[in-house]
Amino acid sequence: MVPVMGKTAMEAQVLVTNLLRSFLKNAGCVIGVEQSQAVPILVTGEVRKAGPMVIPAGAGVVEALSIAEVLDQGSLRQIRVTRPGGKPEMVDVYRILLDGELEGAKSLPSGTIVHVPLAGPHVLVFGSVRRAERLSTAPLQGSGLQAGIAGVPRPADLPPPKDQFAGVMVELLPGQRLDEAIKLSGGMEMEADPMQIRLAREEDQGQLMSQWTLEQLASMPAKSGDRLLVPERTSIERRWQKVQVLGSVRTPGLYPLPAKARVQELLELTGGLLPEADPDKIMIRRRLSKSQGVELMENITLPAYETLIGPVAMDALIEPGDVVTVLPKTRLEDSTMWVAISGAVLRPGKYPLLPGMRVWELLLLAGDVQSDARLEITDLIRLKIDGEGRTNAERSVIDLRPVITGKDFGPLLKNQDQIVVRRRQDERVKFTVMGEVSAPGEYILPSGTTLGQAMRIIGGMTPRAFPQGAKFFRMAEKDIQNEHLRHLAERLQSTVAVNERQSATIESEKDQKDFERTLNVQRAELTRIQTATATGRLSGIRLNELSTEDKTQDLLLADGDRIEIPIRPGSIRILGEVNTPGSLIWSDGIRPEQAIALSGGFTRQADKDLMFVVKADGSVVSNENSSGVSWDPRQRRYVRSRAGSLVLAEGDAVIVPPDLRYTPSNLSLLRDWTQVLFQIAATAGTVAVLAR
Repeated sequence: MVPVMGKTAMEAQVLVTNLLRSFLKNAGCVIGVEQSQAVPILVTGEVRKAGPMVIPAGAGVVEALSIAEVLDQGSLRQIRVTRPGGKPEMVDVYRILLDGELEGAKSLPSGTIVHVPLAGPHVLVFGSVRRAERLSTAPLQGSGLQAGIAGVPRPADLPPPKDQFAGVMVELLPGQRLDEAIKLSGGMEMEADPMQIRLAREEDQGQLMSQWTLEQLASMPAKSGDRLLVPERTSIERRWQKVQVLGSVRTPGLYPLPAKARVQELLELTGGLLPEADPDKIMIRRRLSKSQGVELMENITLPAYETLIGPVAMDALIEPGDVVTVLPKTRLEDSTMWVAISGAVLRPGKYPLLPGMRVWELLLLAGDVQSDARLEITDLIRLKIDGEGRTNAERSVIDLRPVITGKDFGPLLKNQDQIVVRRRQDERVKFTVMGEVSAPGEYILPSGTTLGQAMRIIGGMTPRAFPQGAKFFRMAEKDIQNEHLRHLAERLQSTVAVNERQSATIESEKDQKDFERTLNVQRAELTRIQTATATGRLSGIRLNELSTEDKTQDLLLADGDRIEIPIRPGSIRILGEVNTPGSLIWSDGIRPEQAIALSGGFTRQADKDLMFVVKADGSVVSNENSSGVSWDPRQRRYVRSRAGSLVLAEGDAVIVPPDLRYTPSNLSLLRDWTQVLFQIAATAGTVAVLAR
């Protein structure tokens, strides 16, 4: 046995080599560490995983705390480390992470006890400090040292001059002064003003605001929950201001401008507008010098810290801190970068997606919410693409109350997000979309939504969609159609009864058979009508013609509505009294008479005068309702258009009904339109036959 504890692998290799050479001349060896020894320690106090744990050999306090996960109330400034046989030592993790001190980063031996006490005062520092948004404590996820936190609520009436969400939370030792919080934040930036530091502190009577100098803070003890704002200098002698430019300009970025500069001067500094820029669509996001009251509803006024101005003219004055955005000329309907808002807002509609845009900015553009808005439940509809490349609509619920009150700006908006602000006691409608659309599924939409709006919410149709053949179904229409089917069945049943009585008066056996054969056609049709059920389809829905502006040209959705958008069929159908009923490949310019010829022509029982065409959208064209004119190439003249001369479109169906009066012996049967009407309904998809 060769003792090697405490030696490096190379030292152990030399030791063993010398030992071997005392027995064998020129002996040698190679030693490698197969597994390093794990070190058992004990972690107690304000950690998520308190108790015994094992850390790698050579690990120190930072690694141990990272594994144990320090809680928010746990201290990082007063870690008590007790090594075996030694006295307790105090370790300040801040000094290790921020200042690189190595004394507290020594490795922990086996049996060490690490205790995390409650944290000292926490102070939040905003504004012009060097570590704002840049201090990282990733090794201590969940610890009390939280820097650059997005969404830290700002103090009321305390609008920071920089990004309102930029802040660093620091822990102070008991008795330390507030100036230490600024030091831990990296100290002040060059443009910081040490004479106008503002302090927000919670007292028994509420939040108190006060202003101090850096020298005064050096003698002021910290209190947990204090918030400091370090502003930039704003002296009258300062002649230059910084303005950010975004959008359709040649060189977006941050630009210094002299006081009282105008938009035209700023755009010249950027190199000018891009060809697609619209000079009539220039927006300015401006931070207010002090809060302004915004009336939310009757007797409720809330503070606002920013405003959106625009469109502005070229000679409009610019103020320090403005963010100027130049929008493109492209129509918003054709743009791929947009967001939309609807419901209980003053100006619903589509708006351009601005960089870094959040829900509160969209509310500003929409003119704020209306008095009957239901703020606590607002729909955010977002299109997402799954792993297979399919687009789905995801609906989530957000709360607008903290957005309206200025405590939060809401989630970051993405392209084609849609916000639906509900109304109190607002009825909702359930709408189902199936087939060739970007995001099929079931949607809950506000009452008053039109079919065109719903199609835009789901992202439109796929390239394979056949909008002319869209089938729109409504529950209320289904009841009306079922009642219509019942009347048709009663009418045809009466007709069959009359013809059956007439059959008893026929003396010729041949005539009797011919009459009975034709009568059986009516009986079969009666059975089909009696066993059919209505689908509730509304015919004549033309998705491509839905107006985006005029709701009177659109269709209001009702609860339970459903739409099915098929794939392009590439065919037409020939049904009824033709020799070979079925489907034919559609070709441009084909007419019913040509399609019938390709299907073998009419049968002897066909009623040519009653032939009709059911369009893909469910509408019907017959000889009776066709009143247009078309050019007849064979007669070389214009003729009155009839169903037989109609140019068929993709997805159309030609129906040739039987002549109910036809018998070989010329016996007359009572004629009824019920069969023809049922064939129209079945072909248009308003009824479905359950059994034959």
